Amino acid sequence: MPKKSLVAPLAVGAAVLAVSLFGLVNLAGRPGIRSEHLARPIIGLDGTGIRRPDDVMFVLAQKRIGDPVEIRFGPDGGPAAVRDTIVPYYSQAAFPLPFALLGGFSFLAGFGVLLLKPADRRGRIFYWLCIAFGAAVTIGWATAGVQGRTLNLLPGTVVNFAYPLTLALLLWFARSYAPHRRLARPSLFWVVPLAWGVFLGVTFLVSQIGPSIAAFRLRQQGLNVFRLYIVAMGVLALVEFARAFRRSPSAEDRAEIKWYFIGLAVGLGPFLMLNQLPQALALKPWLSDDFVSAFFFLLPIFMATVILQFRLLRVNVVFHRGLVYAILTVFTICAYLFSVDALRLVFPRATATGRNLIYIGTAVAVALFLSPGRKAIRDFVDRLFFRQAFDYRQALQRFKEKAPAVIEADGLLELFSETLSSVLAVSGIGVLLREGGSGEGRTWARGLDAAAAAGLAALPTGEDRLWVRAERVRGLGDGDATRENDLAAAGAVVALTLPRGAGTLRGLLLFGPKSSGHRFTGEDIDLLRTLAGDLAVNLGRIRIQEEMIYERASREKSEELVRMKTEFISTLSHELRTPMTSLSGLSGLLRSGKIEDPARRERLLGLMAGECGRLARFLTNVLDYGRIEADAKSYAFRDVDLGPLARDVVDLVRGSLEEEGPAIEVDDAGAPLVVRADPDAVRQALLNLLDNAVKYSPERDRISVTLTGGLEEAVISVKDRGLGIAPAERDKIFDAFYRSPRAVEHFPTGVGLGLRIVRHIMAAHGGRVDVVSEPGRGSVFSLVFPFLRSNGGRG
Repeated sequence: MPKKSLVAPLAVGAAVLAVSLFGLVNLAGRPGIRSEHLARPIIGLDGTGIRRPDDVMFVLAQKRIGDPVEIRFGPDGGPAAVRDTIVPYYSQAAFPLPFALLGGFSFLAGFGVLLLKPADRRGRIFYWLCIAFGAAVTIGWATAGVQGRTLNLLPGTVVNFAYPLTLALLLWFARSYAPHRRLARPSLFWVVPLAWGVFLGVTFLVSQIGPSIAAFRLRQQGLNVFRLYIVAMGVLALVEFARAFRRSPSAEDRAEIKWYFIGLAVGLGPFLMLNQLPQALALKPWLSDDFVSAFFFLLPIFMATVILQFRLLRVNVVFHRGLVYAILTVFTICAYLFSVDALRLVFPRATATGRNLIYIGTAVAVALFLSPGRKAIRDFVDRLFFRQAFDYRQALQRFKEKAPAVIEADGLLELFSETLSSVLAVSGIGVLLREGGSGEGRTWARGLDAAAAAGLAALPTGEDRLWVRAERVRGLGDGDATRENDLAAAGAVVALTLPRGAGTLRGLLLFGPKSSGHRFTGEDIDLLRTLAGDLAVNLGRIRIQEEMIYERASREKSEELVRMKTEFISTLSHELRTPMTSLSGLSGLLRSGKIEDPARRERLLGLMAGECGRLARFLTNVLDYGRIEADAKSYAFRDVDLGPLARDVVDLVRGSLEEEGPAIEVDDAGAPLVVRADPDAVRQALLNLLDNAVKYSPERDRISVTLTGGLEEAVISVKDRGLGIAPAERDKIFDAFYRSPRAVEHFPTGVGLGLRIVRHIMAAHGGRVDVVSEPGRGSVFSLVFPFLRSNGGRG
């Protein structure tokens, strides 16, 4: 709507507001009769016969405060007539401040919607609805503020038209949502409410200008029928909203209509069914006007909240928390006034001191009731009026609390996805992280096409950017809609850059459409940006932690390598020095000629041969480990019978043992065990196992070498009764240079390469090394070889 076209609606609304305020001022001077006179049956005022309580309002409308009045009473035992003066009505009753505040809120909501959304058709209908409703509740009773002045008839005339127009506008507003054929002559819709306005307004003016109590009584009788009109229009509005909800194809429109329906049902329902309908049926109202005003508050609150949320997009801009808490304050005041009135009814004969105690006691009781529940009230208000913002704030708080405890990027991204899905259910989430300017990185996606999402990595990520698909976002804001095809290919609706921080990679966040089918709003984008900022901070933290851990691990590894290198050199020196010292001593002894006994010379030569074998095996292990680490170790496979090979190795080890050493026994299977193997490598593996068995077995003990064969495997087992191996160390013993503390204590020398080489040999043969051990009870190491398929099992 052009700005010029706003002039007329705003001018009319301002005029109605001015008249309403004028009527409110007049209402403050409402004339009344002392309460002690009202307690008796009044049959006449200043010569006018009183048939029903409403007739009293007619007579008082011609009076001002301080005017004399003659009151005639029916037969009740008291004086038949008294003369008194008119007193302020609200000196004996609470001023209807809730209605005044309700009217002010209605005017504020109407002007706000029209100014912020002038082109919206429903917003304009809502504007006129607020103006009519605001005038009706602000001015209140047509005759209450007349005070015998002609000018004061203006607010009363306005309110007589405002009441029927309010219900008609409400129905018209509801019809704007329900699917209808357009009316051929929309003006006919307004005939009935305008006719009611004319009837009520004319009878009001005639009754006051005449004055004519007959015209007043005619108006009062018409009000009973008018109340049926009010009930019918209210029910029709609810029916129209129900039809609109059932037939609307849009989930977004259904959510909007649902809140309108709730607002009408809660705010207008008690007024229609418990106040207006009983009066229309000539019954006493089940709820007084004061009590239904509390429900009235909910009507404009709900409607304004919904129209601002769904029509103006940013409810917090206009309908902010300060206004909500102000309304809550009004409710508190209303509760206070209602409580005071209730106590005054219970104690009608209270003295002035008693009335003061009622006021003070009620105020203290309300304060004591509200003070402990301030946080609960605040949360309740936020949930009721700012539910989306409340949920978003709670989700952000949960993410802030949980994210610092996450130490892996994948876990953090899962937490990010769970947090977002709990308040903003989207069909997919993607995260693209890129290293520097190389474009290399990783793609994490849930519900999106990861390959297509990775194609969006070319989008610039050096600054804060937002890309959107225009048809899926309400109000582009600063969104860029030039990459819609790329987003659609990846199944995304919104893409935004990952904020940069300490340790954070360049990145892009992708979000699929809402599962509800609704469009993204400004609040949704704000949530995504805030959550993305927290994600970036924690990704940076995790990356810095990983770098620190990596640097520390690298430093520890370097230190460990230096230590192992030093120990290796020390052990190597010792392992070489010991046999060389023995060889040097034995050879010197033999050359000296002092050993003449042939048997003793033969024994010394055997010891020399054993030391040479030990030295050769040690050097072979060292050289083989070097080849294994360089991936240069090779094997020459051929058919090998394991029985003779095992006996040769046992004989070799027996020859190097001293007489007090452990005995080695061989249990041969008898039948040949032929496997495809490198005999030298198998010999070396078995020698390493026997060397370990000898090292860690007590003297004079027995070591068993057993050969067995099954359908598919051949096994060489070496069993000793030595130290045994703890369960926690059974995997570590195959690591290079590892030796358990007990092994070092029992046999200080050794490099820790033997079992590492044994495992490599067996892996190269397609076999394995099995270990069964119990600390203090010995160990069984088994070399397990697979039979050749062509052998059909045992060779």
